[in-house]
Amino acid sequence: LRNPQCSLLILCDRMATSIPFLAPKISLRAAEQFCGRFATALKAGVDPLRLLDSEARSSSKRHQAAAAAVRERLMAGDTLAEAMQYRSDYFPKLLTQMVEAG
Repeated sequence: LRNPQCSLLILCDRMATSIPFLAPKISLRAAEQFCGRFATALKAGVDPLRLLDSEARSSSKRHQAAAAAVRERLMAGDTLAEAMQYRSDYFPKLLTQMVEAG
């Protein structure tokens, strides 16, 4: 049997994530994929600015904007963690703390 309350919550969540200003921070799946791509690229010797430029041309509009903002902050001299903290509306605090810790 389907739970009507559960179905309503799922519907509300889908509606909220489809409206940009109501959308939550980066999803866990998107964060996992972003971190995986970033780690693989860094191990391969790819320039972080080039990687963020690529990220700014893919995925959702919110992810594109966040990646572009992080790239700009890196170019201004911030560390990756500082740049991600600048977009705390998108990147969760735990993620930026993990990046800061290395």
